[in-house]
Amino acid sequence: MPLTDFVTNELPASIRTALRDVLHAEPRDMRLIGGGKISHTARVEVNGTHYVVKWKANAPPSFFEAEARGLALLRAAKAFRVPEVIAHGDATQNSAAYLIMEWIEPASGVDPAEFAADYGRILAALHSVTGKTYGLDHDNFNGELHHPAHITNMDPRIYLPAISHHR
Repeated sequence: MPLTDFVTNELPASIRTALRDVLHAEPRDMRLIGGGKISHTARVEVNGTHYVVKWKANAPPSFFEAEARGLALLRAAKAFRVPEVIAHGDATQNSAAYLIMEWIEPASGVDPAEFAADYGRILAALHSVTGKTYGLDHDNFNGELHHPAHITNMDPRIYLPAISHHR
């Protein structure tokens, strides 16, 4: 029977197997932490270390590979801490696609106003990172929407009048 997406309070067998194969130990202490419409997300403990695992049944090919590549690009910008990707895999008829990442412990006692100001500075720093061209050299996804790779030398500001018109 093919997999389908559904709300769950436990890890699917294929995700348990992937965690075991990648981390060489049995996953324990699974706790859902988010996800929803696009994928399921949980914090999982394996051998005393916490990881984030995301999974999606029937995900298109390279779904989480694209996310891993995007995270690598964000990490390269060095604007903020981005989790290391441990492993990812495509969906098959009998297993969900998955992404395993390091768990970053949330900061405690952070003032919301200070967080907002820091976030603004980090976002500005991230957007100051540029390349020789615009676009990505690989396909990616915005949610479930597939975006084919598109590299151009055109300045993206040419789209501003069209964007402004639709506001």
